[in-house]
Amino acid sequence: MSLGFNRGLNGSSPMQLGSQQHCRIERTSRIVQAVPPTGEGTGGEEMDSMKDDMERFRRSSVPTTDIHPFSRSNSMPKEEPKMSVKDIIDKVLIADFFLVVFALAWLGVGLAVAQSGGTDLGTTPVLDVWFGLWPTLWQGALGLLMAGALTSGGLAWIAENKSK
Repeated sequence: MSLGFNRGLNGSSPMQLGSQQHCRIERTSRIVQAVPPTGEGTGGEEMDSMKDDMERFRRSSVPTTDIHPFSRSNSMPKEEPKMSVKDIIDKVLIADFFLVVFALAWLGVGLAVAQSGGTDLGTTPVLDVWFGLWPTLWQGALGLLMAGALTSGGLAWIAENKSK
């Protein structure tokens, strides 16, 4: 597919309206034939080669069983997913990140309420509750997020250097 710019109507210069130049964008397309034409000497060899490839693929693929993938039969053993320390840290960091985002949104709402009411900052009930949670919850969440990010990065660095 190509894009072509047509010059003006007579082909010499772009169309002008007032002092602005205007170009017309034209899209050209090609029709691709998906099925090869039939007839003598017109691609029969390619079709035979494709059929041979499909048959080789069927023979090489893993044999299927009669068990439906969504069935609840106990005939296939179920493997428990093994969680590594890094996976656990990552999940805790994700939850902690959303807690910090929630705290930031709460602070923003509290500041907006304080500004809209024209009162002194810190006298709204929304901010009073938020400030009460600052030393225990919000500082702890921020510290956990920073420590976990450093730990996760350190573990990734160790794993990368161990593999070299």
